[in-house]
Amino acid sequence: MPFTQPLLSGALQIVRWLNPPVCLLCHETHTGVRPICVACQDTLPRNPEACRKCALPLPTTSRQHTPRQFSSGSLIKTDAFFTRQKTRSSPSQQMVCDPCRHTPPIMTETLAPFLMRGAIRDLIHIWKFRYHPHLTPLLATLFAEASFHLAPRAANSPGILVPIPTHWDRMLHRGFDHTWLLAQALNQHIPCSPGVKSWLKNRERRVAQHRLSRAERLSNASACFRASPKMAGSAVIVVDDVITTGATASAAAQACIDAGARSVKVWCVARTPAPGLSR
Repeated sequence: MPFTQPLLSGALQIVRWLNPPVCLLCHETHTGVRPICVACQDTLPRNPEACRKCALPLPTTSRQHTPRQFSSGSLIKTDAFFTRQKTRSSPSQQMVCDPCRHTPPIMTETLAPFLMRGAIRDLIHIWKFRYHPHLTPLLATLFAEASFHLAPRAANSPGILVPIPTHWDRMLHRGFDHTWLLAQALNQHIPCSPGVKSWLKNRERRVAQHRLSRAERLSNASACFRASPKMAGSAVIVVDDVITTGATASAAAQACIDAGARSVKVWCVARTPAPGLSR
């Protein structure tokens, strides 16, 4: 019916007017269509000056970064994440931190557009620990929007998305496999994507990383993954939600290389700054 869409749109507008959405972060009503309001989106802490290898924020600049204003309207179509006209790479894209310069990591590149603090930390905790799997598309869209400036580099070889595996008992406790859903949502932003593959498995159950100290995290992640030989010769993008010490990402990347992957990149929503870093 030709009038179905206008009628449905009008009905949705009436519903939103009678019962406006409440932001998950500030708990205020707003007029947008996302679960969080524009004001909270604008406070998401960005990671613009980061090491290209490990995404650790670089302490080489003291200038404050002003977040890009997000749209207050409908969800932005982010196919342009990989198809937007190429722009000149910023100097920060070529920067590498001292530890990575002295001891190059297994992964060729790590992309983490946000810092794990403030509003993005709260949003990830709500999504991950309070059973809100419906927030996965929002996190994937925020990732894509915040990574537009990296599009020329990412477009060269997107790779097959391989999520960090969630152990089955932790997945049952949480109620969903958050990294698998995140990889699937990110895949929607990649035209002609090679897809998402479960090519990584846990060797054994580990203590949850967020409960451990830095030293314990590094030890806990060592040799904990098994990679499928099906990835031999493939460019792989390991997907996770947060990088703290980089131990999990490094262990996963090493398993992929050992299985014959041609290259390994890492994508995650947020990166935890090093202790004592003021940014």
